[in-house]
Order: sequence, then C-alpha cells, then structure tokens
Amino acid sequence: NLRTINKLLYKVFEILEYYEKYKPSSVRGSLKIKYIEMAAIDLGIIHV
Repeated sequence: NLRTINKLLYKVFEILEYYEKYKPSSVRGSLKIKYIEMAAIDLGIIHV
C-alpha cells in the first residue's frame, strides 16, 4: 500500500533526523536496516 510506504519513509526520516541531531556518528554511510525496523515497529507493521 502506497500510503503505508509513505508513513514508513516519513518515520524513517524522523528517526534519522533524531540520530543526526544527537548521535551524528551513527548515521554516516548507507541506510542501516535497524532504522527501517524501528520505523516499522513504531507504525505497527512489525509486531514484537
């Protein structure tokens, strides 16, 4: 669903903005899967 993907990407960018502000050394290089997983957990796509 396109709407779900948009929400997921928006949440990923929110998480990356937070890390860029408070821990900039952890967002260098390529996008890590843990940020996508954190966004999916927050949106309820992945149930833990």
